[in-house]
Amino acid sequence: MSEEQKESLWRSWWRQLQTDRGGRAELRRCGNVAEAAFVEPYHLLRRMKGNPEGELDLQRLALIAAALAHVEEDHAQGGSLAAAMASPAGEKPIVSDSRFRQMLRTEEREFDDRLRELVRALRQLKGQANVDKLATDLWWWNEKTRRRWALDYYERAAPEKKSKDS
Repeated sequence: MSEEQKESLWRSWWRQLQTDRGGRAELRRCGNVAEAAFVEPYHLLRRMKGNPEGELDLQRLALIAAALAHVEEDHAQGGSLAAAMASPAGEKPIVSDSRFRQMLRTEEREFDDRLRELVRALRQLKGQANVDKLATDLWWWNEKTRRRWALDYYERAAPEKKSKDS
């Protein structure tokens, strides 16, 4: 199997989740990452990832599991979630600049806040995201990731129109 044909761990788990309606529904109802740890599909993802034991890794996996449960359609060839959030909806981006900045402000260990913002954004995007890129970005969430998301968002966002009086 070539590198291009290999399916990522994230995408493989997400595909399995699509056939587990009950598990997916349970993950979608999780209001925080701690709740995701009590749902069987999270443990499948943990096993697939090699059974990490560190608290930070376990929380990252719970965040990814809960967030990916809200992805309805995998845009495998799509860019980052930030670029999708900046897609135009009329004259404005789908996800507002202020909501986007609120997500970027979440620090590495603010999993519950990031989950809340991700769920809102995924709802606005009608559940469309690149599963692999989203999971990878959430796993490695740090200053570099946030900077790249800012570049992706603002490069795609439509520039504000100047008033004629200016």
